[in-house]
Amino acid sequence: LIKIDSRVLNYRRKIIVNMMGDYEERAKTLSFADKDEIKAIVLAQGSEVVFLDVRGDTEIAEEPLKGDYKIVCIPCSRTDATELASKAVEILPNKEAPIVVFCRSGARSKTAKDTLESLGYKKIFNAGGVSDMDYLYSR
Repeated sequence: LIKIDSRVLNYRRKIIVNMMGDYEERAKTLSFADKDEIKAIVLAQGSEVVFLDVRGDTEIAEEPLKGDYKIVCIPCSRTDATELASKAVEILPNKEAPIVVFCRSGARSKTAKDTLESLGYKKIFNAGGVSDMDYLYSR
C-alpha cells in the first residue's frame, strides 16, 4: 500500500474538479438531485437509505465517504453498467428503498441511476461526486 500525502490528493482533486467543470454545470448536465432533498431523506429515513458508490477501489481508498452510512460498492463506468445490473437485484433487493448514487464527478452515477431505474428501482438520487457531498456532514 502506497501512502500519499494529503496535499497531493487535495491538489489532484482540485485539478479533477476544474477539468469536470463547476458543480452547477455538472448538476444540470448530469441531473443531480437537490442537495436539500437528499439531506432531508437521509435525516428522515436514516438506516433505510443506501449509498451506492460506483467508483473503483483505488478511488474509494483515496476519498472515502465519511459518516455512518450504509454503503454498497459496485463499480460502474459511464458506458458499461453490466456489473451493476447483474449485481443490483442480489445486493439491493428492496426496489422501494431510497438509493443515493455517487462517484467522483457524477457521470458514472448518472449511468448507474438510469440503469437502476430501468431495472424498476423507484427512489434513486444522483448525488454527483463524493467531493460534492460535504453537506451530509453538517447535520
